[in-house]
Amino acid sequence: MFDDLDDLCDKINELEANEALAGTIGRAAPRRASTLEEFFAMQHELKDGFSQPSFRRQLEGLERRFGRAFEATAGDDERSKLFLTVQGPALSRHGFLADATGVVEMLTAAAQFNGHAEFDRNRLELNRLLGLEPSGPAEEQRAREAALRQALVVAAVAVGGIGRDGKGKGKVSQKGQLKGLQQDILTIVSRGAGKGAGQSVARPGMGDPDEDM
Repeated sequence: MFDDLDDLCDKINELEANEALAGTIGRAAPRRASTLEEFFAMQHELKDGFSQPSFRRQLEGLERRFGRAFEATAGDDERSKLFLTVQGPALSRHGFLADATGVVEMLTAAAQFNGHAEFDRNRLELNRLLGLEPSGPAEEQRAREAALRQALVVAAVAVGGIGRDGKGKGKVSQKGQLKGLQQDILTIVSRGAGKGAGQSVARPGMGDPDEDM
């Protein structure tokens, strides 16, 4: 029935989670998390869930298909669905909706603690578990390369808007367009080592909802 011990453990965890969910039916919804200690607790729950063997196997499968999240240009929907298998129960326990809306609401509520050393360390660890942040020099280089590829796409689009006569098709001159383009490329590349270039996944960490985890 079970191929290995990991499968058996996963089934036991699934049954326990179903029992816990059944026990909450008819109960009042928990109070929404708002304190630093409550968000610490949620971070630890997320870390435990993201570290489970079954989750790791599924994430590794997505990474083989689409690449690591910080460098990938596809697979956002698939990653979001997988992340929610862990996020959903944790969000529900802490008073948030167990969906993408709940993720955004949680990020917004937790943003007040950005800059707290332990909170930020936990967030970075969660990001690395999910492949949203590079976890070493080799991955940092890959992140920079991914950011550069994105910058080159921006460059191609921008240059395509410059007329054959050397003037911008709009009101902006070629010189002005190129100056703005240079700034755009510098901005994108500077972010590349610390952000998933081009990502639109609802981030499961706790911080500014406009930032990666």
